[in-house]
Amino acid sequence: MDEIEKVLESNPVSGLHIASKRVIKVAIQDCDDALQDIYSMIRKQRLENPNFAKKYICLNLGVNARASKIRIEI
Repeated sequence: MDEIEKVLESNPVSGLHIASKRVIKVAIQDCDDALQDIYSMIRKQRLENPNFAKKYICLNLGVNARASKIRIEI
């Protein structure tokens, strides 16, 4: 179980479904490419099921070797 699942297990969010997780190399082009893949996946699934992902978010969590917990970068 990774850290995201641990956080959600101890702090459940009703109706939340994680559709995809991936590790992306720390480079802007790789992040842009990954987001395009994610948006394409969402568009495809919404065409197949109009009720899919009426609301969705993408979180980009940074790398900090000294961090002791997950932090959302702004």
